[in-house]
Amino acid sequence: GIFTVTLSAKSDGLRLSAESLSKGHIEIYNTLREKVYSTPINHEQLTINLFQPSGIYFIQIETDKETISQKLIIQK
Repeated sequence: GIFTVTLSAKSDGLRLSAESLSKGHIEIYNTLREKVYSTPINHEQLTINLFQPSGIYFIQIETDKETISQKLIIQK
């Protein structure tokens, strides 16, 4: 499973694209392991409005087949 995340410079919107992902769940955590965002995924692209300060975050995608994690750095 491969996914990419892009951050819009004009807003706090994250665009998530994932290959072969039609159902699952996404969670975003800060460095203190506090959950700052959670939503189900039901299509291959998802736009997330993440109103969080600059910092390091971790995106975790869970499907029935696997769990994928990726680090995200937000700089405003």
